[in-house]
Amino acid sequence: MKNFIFFLNLFFIINAYSSDFKKGMDAFNSSDYLKAYNVWKVLAKKGDVYAQFNLAQMYRIGKGIKKNNINALKWYLLSAKQGYAVAQYNLGQMYRRGDGVLKNNKEAVKWYLLAAKQRDPLAQTSLGVMYKNGEFFEKDFKKSLKWFRLAANTGFIDALYNLGIMYNNGYGVIRDQTLAYMWWGLASSRGDKEAEKNRQALIKKMKTTEIDKAELLIKTCIKKNYKNC
Repeated sequence: MKNFIFFLNLFFIINAYSSDFKKGMDAFNSSDYLKAYNVWKVLAKKGDVYAQFNLAQMYRIGKGIKKNNINALKWYLLSAKQGYAVAQYNLGQMYRRGDGVLKNNKEAVKWYLLAAKQRDPLAQTSLGVMYKNGEFFEKDFKKSLKWFRLAANTGFIDALYNLGIMYNNGYGVIRDQTLAYMWWGLASSRGDKEAEKNRQALIKKMKTTEIDKAELLIKTCIKKNYKNC
């Protein structure tokens, strides 16, 4: 069972409206990290939300510069305060893990909620996990389901996986192996090996008619682009 997901979002955003930003991106993709850092730092100091985020990422993972969680926190915060959801999510994760700052779940939840309200699936899934495990919040499977379902609407793998857990165990819902199979099947189709392992285990317990129904649900959900499955 996945008790939590890996929260560091490692992509670097491209701001098509800034030629200087693109110079930094081109340098980064050419492994000229120092040039990328210098270009983005100038922009970040001028308030560019994406440059601020990318500097935070570089400090967080130590890409081209020495890893420094305190500096990562600084740039995430500046980006997050301007409303950038991905920065808000990553900032929440740093508070939750205690990276570069004292661990503070209250502060983590504050930033997760801001990101989740902007439909960030990582933040939504994080909140779902916290409600499921009784981390900071009192354990509340109904609220956990709410956040997992919102994230699942985007096809986010960890949300799909966790919904399989919820239905397989009857957490906040009537236990339903057909729906558990569906959610794990969806996660598996997106590359989740643990979900596939769980789906295979269910096959041994289910009737052929139940499996056929679950497979049809999977196909229908994918055709709907994961919306309200």
